[in-house]
Amino acid sequence: MVSAAVGAEKFYTDINNEARYETMDQARELEKKLVNAWVGHPHFTIVDNREQDGFQGKIDRCLDAVFKVIGLPTPQTHHKKFLLVMPVG
Repeated sequence: MVSAAVGAEKFYTDINNEARYETMDQARELEKKLVNAWVGHPHFTIVDNREQDGFQGKIDRCLDAVFKVIGLPTPQTHHKKFLLVMPVG
């Protein structure tokens, strides 16, 4: 699940979360590192922040991804994403 620091900035706060100590910029940087660490895993899924879905929609998409991995039927549609790496040089 993508942090609120990426795509839901108005909800990123430490007021209701004592464990959160990163600034928004630090959280975004950690997000990039996590994505880079998991890219290539066969079950790597990004559950992003879509304003039209709200938080419940994000939870539903997360459950949908888990159901798909364990082989349960899901009501949602899945989209494949591809990482394109440009040659350096």
